[in-house]
Formats: sequence, C-alpha cells, structure tokens
Amino acid sequence: FVDRLTFNFRPPRRGDITVFQTAGIASSQQQAMPQDQFYIKRLVALPNETVSIGDDRHLVINGRRLDKTEPGFEKLYDETLWPKASDGSLTIGESVYQGHLNGPEKFPNSAAKVTVPPDGYLVFGDNTSNSFDSRFWGKVPRTNVIGRSFFVYWPFIKRAPMESH
Repeated sequence: FVDRLTFNFRPPRRGDITVFQTAGIASSQQQAMPQDQFYIKRLVALPNETVSIGDDRHLVINGRRLDKTEPGFEKLYDETLWPKASDGSLTIGESVYQGHLNGPEKFPNSAAKVTVPPDGYLVFGDNTSNSFDSRFWGKVPRTNVIGRSFFVYWPFIKRAPMESH
C-alpha cells in the first residue's frame, strides 16, 4: 500500500521507502528502463547532495559516511541480514544484475561522485547486490514520486529490508 498523503505535507526524507513511476527515467546502457512501471526503492540522497560509495561499500553523502545508525538504514547495514563480500565488507557498491557482475554505471569506483539535481532524488534497492536502481540510471524526478510505502500485505513472511523492481 502507498501513502500518497505524507509527501504533500513534508518532503521525502533519506531512508523513506518511496514508490515512483519509471516514465521519463533515462535507460541504463546495460539495461533498458521500462517506462510503464511502478518501482519501490529506498530514498538515499536528496536534491543538491553529492554522493559516492566508499571502498567499504557504504554510502557517503556530502563527505559523511552512512551506517546503521542512520534512520532508515538500520536494516540495510545490518551485517546479520545481508551477505558480505569476500573481503568482509557489505555489498552496496556491487551489483549482480540479471546474472552479470556489473560495476554500477554511475558509481564505477569509490572516487566517482554524483551530485543530485535540484529536482530529483537517488534511490537504491535494499538488496543492493541484485537491484536495478539509481546506481545505473541516476535520478528519480520529484514529479515521478507517488508516495511512501507503509504496508506490505503479501507474502505473509518475515521480511528483510523491502525490495522490489
């Protein structure tokens, strides 16, 4: 279910699980963006922020490293929920999308920085090792954001962080 009301009274915040339309989002060189879908992803960066992914695969926003103490990121960086890379770090900077190991186009290495435009957001899937997200296609325009996810009714299982594409 989507809460379409909250973002009318406050702007989206980092960590919000957002639902958005894919129409008008540029396609990746590696994967075409379907133009008639609704995606659900975690909002990770706000307008005018500079984003990178550190060598430890944690997000760095305006030079500040995010970890599980950041509201909305508690489960994303919980080492008990997600497998670690062979060097023991988390996998936010890698992607195995549709069976191919990719360096995300927008973040090919830890030196790469992306500045979010004033009218957009960056969103990442919680299952970052298998998510087609802003690491590949960049910004989600503000006009595409529909609302915030607040309830998943199916399946009836204990869930790790929310992910869909």
